[in-house]
Amino acid sequence: MLTVIFYYIFLRRVYSQEIIQPKFIVATEHAEATLECIYALEGKHKHVTLDVLKGPDPFCAPVSVKQIENGTVFNSSVSFKHCEGMGKVDRVVFKLSNLQEKDTDMYYCQLNIMYPPPFRNPKGNGTLIIFQRKNNSTELPCSPTGTSKDSIFWVLNAVIVMLAIYGMTVSLLIYITCYKIRQNKLIQNDYINMKPRGLKNNKQQGVLHPSRNGRY
Repeated sequence: MLTVIFYYIFLRRVYSQEIIQPKFIVATEHAEATLECIYALEGKHKHVTLDVLKGPDPFCAPVSVKQIENGTVFNSSVSFKHCEGMGKVDRVVFKLSNLQEKDTDMYYCQLNIMYPPPFRNPKGNGTLIIFQRKNNSTELPCSPTGTSKDSIFWVLNAVIVMLAIYGMTVSLLIYITCYKIRQNKLIQNDYINMKPRGLKNNKQQGVLHPSRNGRY
């Protein structure tokens, strides 16, 4: 068990590696982009290359990064298609040129550790390279149209709100008017149907007739 732990720690210390790359890059108006792949190698690696993948496919030729026993580093510059890689002490800078709209994709920096064995090819998290058309700068003046559309939208909303408030106000006034008219009609009906007071004993009033019993 101790032997397994020792070999695990030893191999991890000798062969540990790390790749750092930006999350996204916007290509320039000249259809160019610069991708910087920063790597960290621990241990004595004698044959190491670094290349760029466009999705799963290779896009740039591998740049040799050989770390010799005495600690000196050998770097080389390689051109491949529309990609040129320049190796430095702890990174490789790839210059991508003649990019097109179809080249918008994820690009991965990949280390290829050839020797010492076993062969390993770790890669970074990927960089999204976005291509912009050259005429995007001429389309910038058209941006005010968007603001005019927004202003029209807000004006329409304001008109709708005002119409809604106006309709509610008119409806409320009509309801109040109808209610008052109805109350007035009820008061008038009560006044007409009301009987006058003091008319119950009218039949008993009058003057006694001298020759008949009764009143006239």
